[in-house]
Amino acid sequence: MSKKATNKAVASPTAFDNLPRNAATILIDGRALLWTATEFALKKFPVVPNFTERKNTILWCMFERLSYPIRRFNTNRLVFAWESPKCKRTEIFPEYKARRKRAAADDPVMVECKEFWLEIQKKILPDLGFANNIEIEGFEGDDIMAQIALQTKKAPIIIFSEDGDMYQCIRQNVACMNTRVTRISKEGVPSAPKLLDRARFIKMQGIAPERWADAKAIGGCKSDNVPGVVGVSVETAVLYLNDPTDPKLYRKDGKPNARLLAIQNGKQTIAFTDRLVRLPFEGMPEIELKKDELSRAKFLKMCQTYQLNTLVSDFWMEFFG
Repeated sequence: MSKKATNKAVASPTAFDNLPRNAATILIDGRALLWTATEFALKKFPVVPNFTERKNTILWCMFERLSYPIRRFNTNRLVFAWESPKCKRTEIFPEYKARRKRAAADDPVMVECKEFWLEIQKKILPDLGFANNIEIEGFEGDDIMAQIALQTKKAPIIIFSEDGDMYQCIRQNVACMNTRVTRISKEGVPSAPKLLDRARFIKMQGIAPERWADAKAIGGCKSDNVPGVVGVSVETAVLYLNDPTDPKLYRKDGKPNARLLAIQNGKQTIAFTDRLVRLPFEGMPEIELKKDELSRAKFLKMCQTYQLNTLVSDFWMEFFG
């Protein structure tokens, strides 16, 4: 066996493998899941006769994507977290996520699909018996997932999202898995989502997940339109947090370079952006999870309504049974 193969074999097992049935809870970023499912549907089924068929493909892709964490972690304990239309972060920083919202508003396909997203959130998932379909006014899905992860001290938690902000929630019992489909094979099979636990995160980012919010507060968050300290990247912030005396932060004459000076003089900016990037947002209430009442009959009815005959499998029958 080669050295490369040996390293891969050693690195692959995690504390989240081979879990007992229903030991883990999967926290699902509802908006990210539906966005991923829609993108996947547009790639896998680029031509459809009408929007009714488009809705069917989105729903099929959503269940296809959900099957990965359910199979891997052997659980039917799912929590769907949704973004509230009203956002507390926007109240203190109007430009929060502004670019993302403008881009979405300019995409006619996504605008049309988002009407169906609401149907999935408000009708389809509750009808299937998912009791933890949570939206809290003023807060984002990220806040909901972060709060549940914070409350859960020992039981395994998997955060199913594409948002890098969620990395700050990673602990010994909390890991992240990305919803996004990074590639589709010639046979139409999507890439499997990868698990990011604490050890892998530290190896990837060079910092403990507990300090990730500090790094984002300094370096900003481009996807959420949070600027951070001018001229300082997240990578530089990680360098500074790990060792503020690192030679890379100083000039040849031993004086702080421009990036270090910006950080040192940016305390007011950092304090403000920290409120935007840290999870959960201030004032988040504790969340009490409910017991699901999953219905196989309702699942079969949904499959009939949306012409999803290929979903009627032993796997989903057992899940809803």
